Amino acid sequence: MLVNNDHLGVNTFVASSHGNDQCGTNGLPLTPNSIVIIGRFQYLKTIEHPNLCRYIDIRKGTHERLLVVSEYYERNLECILNEKQLLSIEQIQRWSHQILYALIYLQEKQLYARNISLKNIRLTQSDQIVKIQNYGLWHMTQYGTCVSFPIGDPYYLAPECFALDLTFKAFVKASSSPHEAEIDDPANAKSCIWSFGIILLELCLGHRLYGKQPVSVPVSASVRCLKLNVRSALDILLRQNALDQHESLKRNITQFFLPIIRKCLNVHVQDRFGKFVLTR
Repeated sequence: MLVNNDHLGVNTFVASSHGNDQCGTNGLPLTPNSIVIIGRFQYLKTIEHPNLCRYIDIRKGTHERLLVVSEYYERNLECILNEKQLLSIEQIQRWSHQILYALIYLQEKQLYARNISLKNIRLTQSDQIVKIQNYGLWHMTQYGTCVSFPIGDPYYLAPECFALDLTFKAFVKASSSPHEAEIDDPANAKSCIWSFGIILLELCLGHRLYGKQPVSVPVSASVRCLKLNVRSALDILLRQNALDQHESLKRNITQFFLPIIRKCLNVHVQDRFGKFVLTR
C-alpha cells in the first residue's frame, strides 16, 4: 500500500485482559484495555514530523488483538551495520541531528518514545533521512500497563528504566482501579538520550555493542553500573564487551564522537546530556 510513495506497515499486539470479576469503584466492569489503547491512539494521529513515521489508523481484532497501521520503510540503521558500510562523520552527524530533533518534538508534545533502537530508526530510499518508528507504543498502552510485555529494547534501555518497570507496574497493579483515572507518565525524557548514546556508539564501532549476547547481559551491565555508582557507563560497557582495546576505537570518527557518547551514557540522569545541548 502506498501513500505519497510511502509504504504502510502493520504492527500487531495483544492487549492484556482484565479478570472476569474485576470491577471499578463504581461497581461496573473495567474498560477493556484494547479500548483504552484505541482511545489513547487518537492523539498519536495528530503527531507529524519529518523524522517520525506517521500513525495512520488502529483496528481491533478478536481476543483483544490490535492492528496499528503506520508509515513504514523497509531499511533501518541495523541494515547499515549488517552491510558493513563505512560511515563518515558528516553522515552520522546528519542522522543524529534528525533523531534528536524528532525526540525534541515528541517531548514538546509530552511524549516519550521509550522504544529507540537501531531497528526502530528507519531509512528513506535515499538513506539521507531517518524516521523513528513505534515511538507511540509507550503512550498508547498507558505506559505499558495495558499489555503484558515490556516496552523497549533491553539492549538500548537506560538503567533507570529497568528499576522503573518493576516499581511502576507494581504500583499500578496495587491500585484498585488503575484505568479509571489518568496515570502520569513515569518516563524520563533523558532515558532516550541513553538509547541515543548506545546507537551512536554502535554506528561508530560498526557493529552491535552486545553482539548476539542474551538479554540478561545488558540488564546485568545496567545493574552493575548502578551498584558501582560510576559517572559514565561507557568504559564499563566497552570493557565488559571486550571492546576497550578494539581497533574501531582508534578511528577518527569514533574519537570525534566519544566525548558526546560518554555524556549520553551518564548513569545519573541529572548529569546526562539533554537533547537541546546535543543539537548545538
